[in-house]
Amino acid sequence: MNSTRRRLTRSARGAAEAATRLMASARRTVGDRVRAARGLLPGGRHLALTWSITDDYGGMTAAMLTRTRAFVRHGGVTVDVLTLDEQSDYPSREALLRERGEFVDGMRLLNLWEWLRTHRLPGGSLQLERHAFTPLPVPDATGTGAGTAEPAPGSPRITELRRGDHVISRSRWSDDGERELQVDHYRLDGTLLLSDRRDAEGGGRSLVLCDATGTPVRSWGKIWHLYSAWLDRLTQRRPTYLIVDSKTAAPFVGEYRRSHVSTVHLVHASHLVGTERPIGRLRESRRSVFENLEAFDAVAVLSERQRSDVEALLGRKPNLVVARNVREGRPLGEPAARTDVAAGVMLASLEKRKRVSHAIRAVAGQRALAADRALSGATPGPAATLDVF
Repeated sequence: MNSTRRRLTRSARGAAEAATRLMASARRTVGDRVRAARGLLPGGRHLALTWSITDDYGGMTAAMLTRTRAFVRHGGVTVDVLTLDEQSDYPSREALLRERGEFVDGMRLLNLWEWLRTHRLPGGSLQLERHAFTPLPVPDATGTGAGTAEPAPGSPRITELRRGDHVISRSRWSDDGERELQVDHYRLDGTLLLSDRRDAEGGGRSLVLCDATGTPVRSWGKIWHLYSAWLDRLTQRRPTYLIVDSKTAAPFVGEYRRSHVSTVHLVHASHLVGTERPIGRLRESRRSVFENLEAFDAVAVLSERQRSDVEALLGRKPNLVVARNVREGRPLGEPAARTDVAAGVMLASLEKRKRVSHAIRAVAGQRALAADRALSGATPGPAATLDVF
């Protein structure tokens, strides 16, 4: 009898908790729709550009996705998340992100190469006399040639990227295997999509786009020119708001100037080498952007301190603003969870730039102070703890 009563009690408690979660979700959904109806963000195309979204993405990507969800839920807009890298299966990646709630209705994931496989990119010109076009050989039915682990003596080293049975790209490497000299991208039906020579004559680059039959139709001498053509096609002269989070993609956006596109670069980390500030040495990975901040309509940093440091080093910048990362709070009416004020949690990769040691030293210092207060007869308060994940 007691065990039956306990089961019924647990079942009732579980049902009550489920009902509470359902009501909270409903309140959030209604609130989101009301805020979206107000149109808190300007109309037009909204784009969030980053280099890639991987399985093990970190804080920058998580912050970008949180901000994008907020734009959709509270701003009354739809947002396309753009990526530029080649991966084996971006459609499956988007499906997984939706399943996990990282992508919501009103968000799309558009990858450059996936988009090119199913869309035309008209305009431009084809200049094969300037842009070399030498597609990689396709392996025969026996599987020899491209994709073999041990190429024949004197033949180029070629690797493949596959999606199931489909080869979506082939790469030719230098003899030492360190440099990718050429990448040929393919549609899922096997036709050549684009050939990218990175060892063109004179050390240049040659990109040749092909139509659905594998016939060359357009060419470029720089990858940024292809990126620009893609963005031009996506925006189609409509008012567009483009936010770039990735420091890898930011230099390109600084050069992409269109009268209908407003560009914002959101800086997620320090612009300086080491801890010397504010007059320090710019990181090489950020130098080209920070020496040309005026190229963006706005550059956002995460703190007032960083903005002060930037202006102390580079002078006042009218387009430099502070925009802290968005945090998703609990729905209205949902009670706050009880927290242990002395319990600390740090979620970070174990690498020097995350400064996990700083948090450990801070907690150790607090525990030492608490111990000293106890020895002196004062009320020490709870000793801090830190869990690092």
